[in-house]
Amino acid sequence: MSSLDAEDRITIVPFGSSAHIAAELTPMDDVGKKLIDGIIDILDPAGTTNLWDGLKHGLNLLNGRITTLFCLTDGCPNVTPPRGHVDTLAHHLKTNAAYLTGVTIHTFGFGYSLDSALLMHLARVVFVHALANALSVWATQAALEIEVEVVGI
Repeated sequence: MSSLDAEDRITIVPFGSSAHIAAELTPMDDVGKKLIDGIIDILDPAGTTNLWDGLKHGLNLLNGRITTLFCLTDGCPNVTPPRGHVDTLAHHLKTNAAYLTGVTIHTFGFGYSLDSALLMHLARVVFVHALANALSVWATQAALEIEVEVVGI
């Protein structure tokens, strides 16, 4: 947080069996940094890992801002939405595209039993969704070329 300034804002959304907002969007001036530090210091693991509820609460707070969501988790969700995490996130992004266009998600898993593949797929959904929106809205004539460079053959 030391590299952030008053132009940057942070919100804290802890999630256990459900998510809640521990801190609204807070400017990262000196007062805001102390407030957020204090909130982080008192966070404790709680119950289950309802990853989707945490992501949904975080995304809903972004509301049209150019933002980055950092999801820090034990990577072992044990509450799963009916469609699964990846499909539910993709559907949420699609149905809320008007205000979630500039969002990026970075996932960080901590622990020995984390589901690395799930965390990677969640981060990829946002990239693919953002790319699809860009190509269909403002870059309709754009072409994406992927080239593989074979070295040493």
